[in-house]
Amino acid sequence: MDKFRVRLNCIDHYQATPTRYDPVLRTNKVCAHIHGAFPYLFVEYEDSLDPDEVGAYIHRLHLSIDHALAVSYRRDAYKEQPKFVARITLVKGVPFYGFHVGYRFYLKIYMFNPMVMTRLADLLQQGLIMNRIFQPYEAHLQYLLQWMTDYNLYGCDYIEAEKAIFRSPVPLHDEVKDCSHRWHGQSIPADRITDDAGLPRVSHCSLEVDICVQHILNREAVQERPLHHDFIERVKPMPSDTKLVYSMAGLWHVLVPMSADPRDSQPQRWLHEEEYRNQIAELIAKEAIDDWWRRKQTNKAGQAPGQASSLQQLPATPGPAPFISQIVGATPKNKHGFRYSQKRKSTSVQHEAQYMSTMSVEVHVNTRGKLFPDPGEDAVQCIFWCVRWDEDAVENSQGSVDGTLAGIIVLSEDGSRAERIRRQTGLEMLEETTELDLMVRLVEVVRTHDPDVLTGYEVHGSSWGYLMERARTKYDFNLCDELSRMKSQSHGRSGKEADRWGFNTTSSIRVTGRHMINVWRAMRGELNLLQYTMENVAWHLLHRRIPHYSWQTLTNWYSNGRHGDLSKLLRYYTTRTRMDIEILEANELIPRTSEQARLLGVDFFSVFSRGSQFKVESIMFRIAKPENLMLVSPSRKQVGGQNALECLPLVMEPQSAFYNSPLVVLDFQSLYPSVMIAYNYCYSTFLGRVANWRGTNKMGFAEYKRQEGLLQLLKDHINIAPNGIMYVRPEMRKSLLAKMLIEILETRVMVKSGMKQDKDDKRLQQLLNNRQLALKLLANVTYGYTSASFSGRMPCSEIADSIVQTGRETLERAIAYIHSVERWGAEVVYGDTDSLFVYLRGRTRAQAFDIGEEMAQAITDRNPRPVKLKFEKVYHPCVLLAKKRYVGYKWESRGQAAPEFDAKGIETVRRDGTPAEQKMEEKALKLLFDTADLSQVKAYFQAQCAKVLQGHVSVQDFCFAREVRLGSYATESGAPAPAGALISTRRMLADARAEPQYGERVPYVVVAGAPGARLVDRCVAPEDLLAGPGRALDAAYYIGKNIMPPLERIFNLVGASVQGWYEEMPKVLRVRRLDAAAAAAAGGSGSGGGGCAVVGAGRGATLEAYMRSASCVGCGVKMTKAAGGGRGDEAAAAAAALCRACTRDAAGSVFRLRARLSGEERRYADTVRVCRSCAGLAPLDEVACDSKDCPVFYTRVKQATRLRSERAAVEPVLRRFEELAW
Repeated sequence: MDKFRVRLNCIDHYQATPTRYDPVLRTNKVCAHIHGAFPYLFVEYEDSLDPDEVGAYIHRLHLSIDHALAVSYRRDAYKEQPKFVARITLVKGVPFYGFHVGYRFYLKIYMFNPMVMTRLADLLQQGLIMNRIFQPYEAHLQYLLQWMTDYNLYGCDYIEAEKAIFRSPVPLHDEVKDCSHRWHGQSIPADRITDDAGLPRVSHCSLEVDICVQHILNREAVQERPLHHDFIERVKPMPSDTKLVYSMAGLWHVLVPMSADPRDSQPQRWLHEEEYRNQIAELIAKEAIDDWWRRKQTNKAGQAPGQASSLQQLPATPGPAPFISQIVGATPKNKHGFRYSQKRKSTSVQHEAQYMSTMSVEVHVNTRGKLFPDPGEDAVQCIFWCVRWDEDAVENSQGSVDGTLAGIIVLSEDGSRAERIRRQTGLEMLEETTELDLMVRLVEVVRTHDPDVLTGYEVHGSSWGYLMERARTKYDFNLCDELSRMKSQSHGRSGKEADRWGFNTTSSIRVTGRHMINVWRAMRGELNLLQYTMENVAWHLLHRRIPHYSWQTLTNWYSNGRHGDLSKLLRYYTTRTRMDIEILEANELIPRTSEQARLLGVDFFSVFSRGSQFKVESIMFRIAKPENLMLVSPSRKQVGGQNALECLPLVMEPQSAFYNSPLVVLDFQSLYPSVMIAYNYCYSTFLGRVANWRGTNKMGFAEYKRQEGLLQLLKDHINIAPNGIMYVRPEMRKSLLAKMLIEILETRVMVKSGMKQDKDDKRLQQLLNNRQLALKLLANVTYGYTSASFSGRMPCSEIADSIVQTGRETLERAIAYIHSVERWGAEVVYGDTDSLFVYLRGRTRAQAFDIGEEMAQAITDRNPRPVKLKFEKVYHPCVLLAKKRYVGYKWESRGQAAPEFDAKGIETVRRDGTPAEQKMEEKALKLLFDTADLSQVKAYFQAQCAKVLQGHVSVQDFCFAREVRLGSYATESGAPAPAGALISTRRMLADARAEPQYGERVPYVVVAGAPGARLVDRCVAPEDLLAGPGRALDAAYYIGKNIMPPLERIFNLVGASVQGWYEEMPKVLRVRRLDAAAAAAAGGSGSGGGGCAVVGAGRGATLEAYMRSASCVGCGVKMTKAAGGGRGDEAAAAAAALCRACTRDAAGSVFRLRARLSGEERRYADTVRVCRSCAGLAPLDEVACDSKDCPVFYTRVKQATRLRSERAAVEPVLRRFEELAW
C-alpha cells in the first residue's frame, strides 16, 4: 500500500480515558488520530550512572512527581494511586544557555496529559519534588509544537505515514464522486481497516485513520548532528550550503548570497576592546595558577581530562560509563490610482499552493423598529452562505463558478415566502418551516461542503455568533459543537465569557476542526484605516463602493411584500457574503498565513494567536534538537530577576529644518540579524563577562559557570562585544542564532530573486511574496526573543545588550567615517537605530545618488559580512520635524520621472485626527516642495479656512474616529470617558445590542455649543449632526485645535506663522435660514441617535433658530420689517418675505423662485442618481443607503437639507402668488 499523506490544516488534542491512545490530530477532510506522542520535559541528572542507581533514582522521582501533582490537584494520593508520569528515561545533551563543551546527563520525563506540564515545571522549581530544586528544560515548548518539531512536521504541510489503520466504514468505490480520490473500499487492503468497537468513528470526515508516531516518515529527513561534545566544528566545519530547516531547504534551487561582494570579515575594534582583552589575559593567567592545585580527576564519558595534568592515572578496573543518547536511532528528523490586470492561470504553481476552503455566512433578522437584532427576541429569517474552494479544486457542487458556490436557507412556514425568493434568485435555495430546523439545515450544509475556514464580517454580534447565541438562548442547542468536524469529545466555545482574549483580539468562537476568522478584526491588523466597516474596507481594498442599509430598512423590505424590495434585500446579503471571501482573498490573508505556518513550522491558528517568540522557537528548536542542545525553561520569577537592559539604540535628535538640498537615506540591511551573524552572538557561544558583575558571572536569569581552562584554550578565538561580553568565534562554534538567521536571510534573498522572473504569473508571485514576508517577519523578531524582559520565554539581557550596543557603535562609526571624508561634504543630520539621514548641501540630485552609493559601499567594506549599508533613497526636498517624524519627496532611482510623497509619523499618516487635517497638511507640504513659495501656501490655507467658516465642506472630512474599549476606562478619577465611549454608551442606553466591538473605531464630530460648554458634551455622532439642521460644525475648534497646530509646527521651521495667517484673514459669520418646524424638531431631538443633547429639549441648538429673516426671499435685499419665519398667519408671513420691488414684479419673482427651486431639485436628483447607480436601483426606487463611509451620502443628505430649507422658504411665497387673481 502507498504511503498515506495528510495536510496539517487544523490541529487539536484531547485527553482520553485510559487507553493506549492519547492525542488526536484533525486535518483537512481526514481525521487522523496520532498515537504515542507524549508531552515531556527534561531535568538535569548529576548522580551516579550505575544502571541500578539510575533505575532507583528514576523510580523515586516517578513516585514523587505523581504524589506532588496529586496533592496540588487536591486528590487523595493514598487512596488511589495517581498516574501522571508515563515514563522517565536517561538521556544526554549539551546545555544551550552559555558555551559548554561535552555532554551532560538529563532525565526525560514523559507525562500523560499536556495540561499538567506548566504545573509540573512550577513544582520542580519550587523544590516540592524530592525536596530539591530542579531546573526544567524544554518545559516552555507547547505540546503540539513539541510534537511537530520532534517529527519534522509543518503547519499546512503534509504528514506522511508508512502505515495507517482506517476506521470503518470507509467510502465505497461507487460512492466516490471525485475520480482522484485514492482511498476507498477497493484501494485500502482489508487488513488496514479496523472494525474494533472500541475505536468507533468520531468525526464527520470522509476518512478517519489511526497513525502511530513511529510510522511517521517526515522525521527521517532530519539527521543527528553531534557537534558540541567536542570542538568538532574547529576540525570539520559544516558545509556552507547545508540547510538545517526542512521547510526552507525545499525552496532552494540556486544559492544567492546576502552580500554581493566578498570582503574582509575581520571586525574593527570596539571602543573598550583593548582594555577587555587585557582583562582576559589576566583571567587566563589566574586560571593557569589555580590549575596547579591538586584536585580529584574525573574521566567520565563526555568529559575531557584537565589539559594541564601530566599524571596519567590508571584505575584498577574502570567501568565504562554508559553513553545514553537522548535520541533513539535516527534523530527525529494607494490613494485612488488603482490598477487592474486579468487573472492568468498559473503554470508554475501546481500543487504547492493548495489553500483551504472558506465558508462565509450572513443572517437576516427582522428587528423591532430602530433596534439592533437581539438573539433573545428576534428570530432568524434567512441565512445566506457562500463557499469558496481553491481555483484548481474540482467543482464540489453543481452551479459553482470559479470555485465559488452560494445559497440561501429560508424560514418559510407556509412556503409562500420561499417561493417568492426562489423566483427572485438563481442561488441554491433551501426552506424550513421552523427556526430550529433552519439551523439544523445550516449544519447539514456545513458538513456537506466541509469548509476548513468559517468566516463572517463580524462573527460575534452577527453572522455565526448571532446564530450560536440564538440557538443557545432560545432552543438550548449547542450549534458550536454541531458545526464541529467531530461527533464526540468536541466542545467548542463561543461568547465573551468563554474567551475574553479571543473576543478582544480575534474571535471567541472555537469550532473543533475548523478555523474561525473574524474579517473586520483581521483587516484591523492588516490595513491602516480610520474605520473598519465593510463599506470602507471594500473601498480601500477592492476599490468598490457598496451600499449599507439600516436594520429597519431591511426589515421593511423583507416584510412589505414588494418583489422589488425583496430583490434588493437578496442582492444586498448575497453581495456581502461573497465580499467576506473577496476581502480575505484580496488581502491574501489565508494564503499568507498558510505559507507562514508551512515555513515557520507552527499550526495555522498559531500564526494568528501566538506571538513572535513562539515562531522563533519553532525554528530554533528544529536546529537545536538534532545537535542535542538543551534549551532551559526559566520561570516568570527567574525572568524578572535578570539584569535590566542597559544599552539603547542610537536615535539622534534631528536637526529640525526644511532641507531644500538632497537628503540621502542610508539603511543597514537587517542590522540586528546581521550583527548576530557577523559577531557570532548567541546563547550557545556566550563565554561570560570580562569583568564579573557584583562578583558573579551573570548570564540572563542564571549564573554562567565557565569550564576551567576554557579561556586558555580559546584565547585566540574570542569576540568581545562592546558591553564587555565574550563570545566564541564561528571557527570554534557557529552560533545557532547565526545559523538560523543565515538560512532565513539567504532563503529570502533567493525567493525575492525568484519574484523577478515570470512577473505575469500572479499566482506564483503571490506564493513567493507570502514566503518572503514570512521569512522577513521571523528575521526581524529574533532579536526581540533575547530581549523580552517581561514576557520572555528564554531571554538574556546581556546578549540583547551586546546586539544593541554593537549596532549602536556600528552606526556611530559610520557617522564618524562619513564626516571624515571631506570630498563628500556630507553632514549626518539624523540617525535612527539602523538608518542615517545625510545632508548634501548644494549638491544636485544626480550627485546625491552617486555620493550615496559611494558612501554605502565604503561603509559596507569597513564592516564584517553580512553587515551591509544600503543606499535606500533620496529626499528632495524634505522636512525633519522630530524623532521618527519627517516628510519629503522620495526619489528611489535616477530615472524616476516624478517623486513620491513620503511621510513618517506626521498627521498625514496618523489616524488620531481628521481627513481634513490630513488633506490640508499634505497639500500645503506639496505646495511648499513644488514651489518653495510661502505666499501660495498662505493663500491655500486661508481659502480652506474660509470654506470651513462658510460651511462649504463635507461632514465626512471632519469626523474623528477613535478606538473604543468599553470596560477598560478608569472611572475612579471622575474624568469623563473619551467621546467615542460616551457616544457608544448613550446608544447602548437606548439599545443594549448597539455595543461596539472591543477596539472598534466610533466616529464623532464636534459641534458648536454654548460658551463654556465642555468639549466632550459637544461631540456627537455624524448622523445626529446630519439629522439636526440646527446644529453646525464648530469651525473655530477645528481650525484652532485640529488644523493649525500641525501646520504651525512645520512652517515655523521656515519662519512662517500659520497663526498669523489665520488672524489676518477676514472671518465669515455664517447665518443660515432655518424653518421653524425643522429647528424645533432638531432642538427637541435629544440624543436619540447616539449624540448628546447640546441644548434642552424644545429649544434651538444655535442662534439661527431664534432669529427672523430680514432679507427678501426673491432678491436678498435687506428689508425694514423682518419676515415672520413661518410664525403666525402663513399668508402674512409669505407676504412679508418679499420686498416691494419683488411683490410688484410678481411674474419675474415667480420665475426666479421656481428656477432657484428647480436648480436645487436638479442637484439633489443628480446626487440621488449616483446613489441609484451604485446600489443598482431602478429609476424610481427610494435611496435608503446610509453608508457613513461614502462621500456621496454626505453630499446627498446635505443637498436634501438645502432642498428642504429652500422649499420651506419659497413654496409659501409661490402658493400666495398662485392664489392671486391674475
